[in-house]
Amino acid sequence: MLTRQSLLSGLPELHTERLKLRPLVVEDYQTLRSLLSLPEVIKYMNRNRRPPVERAGRLFREIQSGSATLDSIHYVIVPDDTERLSGLVSFQHWHERKGEAQVGYLLDPTYWGRGLAAEAVGGLLSFGMDSLDLKRIEGRCHEQNTASAKVLMKNGFRYLRRIGMPGLKDDQDGVLVYELTSEIYFAMDVINNKNN
Repeated sequence: MLTRQSLLSGLPELHTERLKLRPLVVEDYQTLRSLLSLPEVIKYMNRNRRPPVERAGRLFREIQSGSATLDSIHYVIVPDDTERLSGLVSFQHWHERKGEAQVGYLLDPTYWGRGLAAEAVGGLLSFGMDSLDLKRIEGRCHEQNTASAKVLMKNGFRYLRRIGMPGLKDDQDGVLVYELTSEIYFAMDVINNKNN
């Protein structure tokens, strides 16, 4: 099992069928900042009354500080057919002792609709369950963001609850909370291996 201490020397590169997931490095920050400046990317992230530019800046700073302390583990999504950063997949709020984290992801809109977000999340989940010994992973998405909810459900997450957004009057401005436990994850793995 990998620990926070052992990961201080560097995160391992991960691979899926069509993707390379490599650790986020400082040279990626400009591309990431550009991605977060796209209205369709930031639309459902950190929803509050602040303007999208302010929300994107806050998220960018959280990514930087989380990476430095390993409170969050961030991987750049790179499709096999390019070396271009096309998104980010992360474990945020990693509690090593409890074996818990929250998964997050964003993808360049030019890559939407190809199943790459679900594949990237799946690759990160394998790493989290197998190498970090995670027991519970939470996923959250804005309730109008149906594509993000599908990414979670394709990876075995189960709906847990809805959180209302304080101060926002629209009844559709809630956040849906999903969870995946290690028991469910490994049970799905056994079923998938039997079917292959």
